[in-house]
Amino acid sequence: MRNWMEGKWGVCALIFTFALTMTMSACGGGSSAPAPETPGQGNGNLPGQQQTGQLGTSANPVVDSSFNKADAPRAQAVSGASSEAPLGTNPAYGMTLLGGSVTGHEASKAGSVAVVVPGDETLRVLDITMMHDGEAADFALEHNVFTEGENVDLYMRYEMLAPDTINRRWVSNAINLDYTETDILHSATGTFTVKLDYTIPFGTAREDAVYTYYLEASDGTIAESPDFLYDILSGGECDTPRYPVAGDAQMAWEDLIVNSDYDYNDFVASMNITEWRLQSSGDLVQIQFTVKSLARGAGYDHGWQFNIASAFPGAKVTSSVQQYKASGVKAGPQRIWRSSQGTDIPVFTQTREALPNPPTSFATNTLAGTKFIDGDYAVVNIIFDTPVKSGTWTPMPYNPQLKVYASSSSVYNIGLWRQKGDAVDTNGRPLAFIVPATYAWPLEFKRIWTVYPGFNNWVNWVNDRNPNSPAPSPLWFNTAPVRDSFQRSLFN
Repeated sequence: MRNWMEGKWGVCALIFTFALTMTMSACGGGSSAPAPETPGQGNGNLPGQQQTGQLGTSANPVVDSSFNKADAPRAQAVSGASSEAPLGTNPAYGMTLLGGSVTGHEASKAGSVAVVVPGDETLRVLDITMMHDGEAADFALEHNVFTEGENVDLYMRYEMLAPDTINRRWVSNAINLDYTETDILHSATGTFTVKLDYTIPFGTAREDAVYTYYLEASDGTIAESPDFLYDILSGGECDTPRYPVAGDAQMAWEDLIVNSDYDYNDFVASMNITEWRLQSSGDLVQIQFTVKSLARGAGYDHGWQFNIASAFPGAKVTSSVQQYKASGVKAGPQRIWRSSQGTDIPVFTQTREALPNPPTSFATNTLAGTKFIDGDYAVVNIIFDTPVKSGTWTPMPYNPQLKVYASSSSVYNIGLWRQKGDAVDTNGRPLAFIVPATYAWPLEFKRIWTVYPGFNNWVNWVNDRNPNSPAPSPLWFNTAPVRDSFQRSLFN
């Protein structure tokens, strides 16, 4: 089957202060991923599982009408920090966290039930609708009203006129939904009704939002539904949430658990985080973060994932993940995850795809003289079924992990070191930690303590069993590198 889109649609970075911005919205709820349909009925729920779609080639907007990300505070330069910071305080590189300009598909106003490429029809969209959670499908509706944080049911009914394997695509730019189910086998003709459970994200309140459905037959024939219109209200049953906006910051990983080279550039990433909390209690209802891949000086491939069970014990969540190229073009399908047992949510399933190797090199943005690669970024929304009680979750940047694929029989996770008592290796060194956005990582094979001479004093403090011993001042990452650090001018 040809590409389904073809021809149709082309941390905290030890930043301890957050800017508070206010917005109106409501409590969060959950949803689940769709399952294969049976004739005449909807799908079941699959907690902890995902459905993936086929690669697309068109870009889709990152919608957040509640605030302007350009106004979010950036990390401030620290005393002696490197002027070569790849993000944050050095605008010379033009590496914006959200990538380039992004455009989106606008659904056509179909005057008939379906828009079908002329030829032998094998499928036909009959009706679509969008209902409140648990309500039966009412295909006579042409408009409905929903609230931020609300669980909704998206329905579609279609007819198969001949057996075929098809793709199904659910689209609403207003609520960051562009989800594709691929290779759905229909061995018989008949009418089918399918349902997608979804959660309206916070920060998307607007009127005249649009939900559209597309089917693609194996021969490329596309059937498009008419638009279903709906409004998204802010506010609701819960009190008004608020959210702090964190500045940009970085995390650095070493991916060997023995015999490390300690250059801490095996994977370097930056995060920008938004939290929605209830005004009265401070309980958490939603997180949105953008993570940008910066460097990957590694022979191994990895996955970069988000540990829900550790960061939010007992929480049930629905999350969506969309990866983009630096240009803003989608790097793959949207993935929708339902975690009821603390499932790790993959963000970059392969860091080598997020940061491809430059020509003739195994390492990306760590070996001087090689081609500079502007890495992918991903936008992640996590909505909690019920608010997470204030003080019970791991603070920003929560608990991201590097899942290292050392071999087919050796796969292990490396989490961030955050405080005394967290894991260190046999030499007493953390294997991953948070650094300021002004941090410039060591070049390949350069020991971090030769680049930042204060590093070893910090490691001694990390291993000091006296919980009241003062940390070195200044901390090593608040000093300028003395040699062999990332500078954009070193790369082609």
